[in-house]
Amino acid sequence: MVHSSFGLIETRYLISMQLWDSLLLPNWYNTLKCVSIEAHWITLDNNLIEYLSSDDMIFPESCHSGNFDINSTVTSPTFPDFENKVKQYISKLGGAVVPNVNFQTPTDALWISTDKSLACRNLSEVLHLVKASIKTSNILCDNRHFSMHYLIFRPWLSEMNLSDEFRVFVFNHNVVAISPKDTTYVSYIEEQSQDLESIIVNFINGIVLPKIKDLFVTSFVCDLWVKAIDRSCWLLDVLPYDSSLTSGVLFSWDELSNNSISKVSHESDVSQCGLLRYVSCDHGIQSRKACNSGYFPSDVTDLATGADVNKFIDLLERSRTQSESSNSD
Repeated sequence: MVHSSFGLIETRYLISMQLWDSLLLPNWYNTLKCVSIEAHWITLDNNLIEYLSSDDMIFPESCHSGNFDINSTVTSPTFPDFENKVKQYISKLGGAVVPNVNFQTPTDALWISTDKSLACRNLSEVLHLVKASIKTSNILCDNRHFSMHYLIFRPWLSEMNLSDEFRVFVFNHNVVAISPKDTTYVSYIEEQSQDLESIIVNFINGIVLPKIKDLFVTSFVCDLWVKAIDRSCWLLDVLPYDSSLTSGVLFSWDELSNNSISKVSHESDVSQCGLLRYVSCDHGIQSRKACNSGYFPSDVTDLATGADVNKFIDLLERSRTQSESSNSD
């Protein structure tokens, strides 16, 4: 019984890995390239995975300016092919890119960016953002759900706003829920909710579903960009229909997992038009920019929100020790 239980668990992990792998951009991009933003990627070997997930902030010599005094005691890593490909893709994509590792964008590391954006214009900025991100580090260390890891590059598009991005939940080949990724009040979404729902459902049913069935996936989540200027839809990402990785945004995973989307009460801060749920008042659900969007290192955020009590205790202990040391002097 013990052996059969372990065998069942291993089989489930294998199925989960195959499912998640199949949804990674390199596996569907060529099929849906006509409705996707241009992308390039690098397959990461074990040496790169170990480097990118490590805590040290030591960079290849090609990241340093000519007048940078490199400490002779520190050996800079070198990945010639990787470094050249990153530079090549940045140039191909217009001079500024947004990096992803598998499904994760390093939005929690905006604090390390000079302009507090995801735009990377050189190898150094890519490495700073990826290595400072806990999100990408967790993905790189996840060998249970992924057999491959990719560093993916898309162009930085200044015209793309969060208010134009939508998350679509597909369960058993049927669209069951749509949520804006912006959890603040956006007036045009409320005003055009019916048209937006129709545009998104038609795009998924008419273009995405017929082609993505080749991946043998029945349930998935995808992120779309609905361009404000012409209402054209562009596929950004395909994600697992899984609460461990994918946010339900304005939907709970209890609703999504049981395929029982509850009706929105009249007293709620959100409204629903067909499958599209959105914030319907300007004092409704808000994004927590100060704490959750990466504008501060995670240690600072944890202290500010009380998410990690041990860090707060450590800080108090350190302050007490320093105070005692100063008094003894």
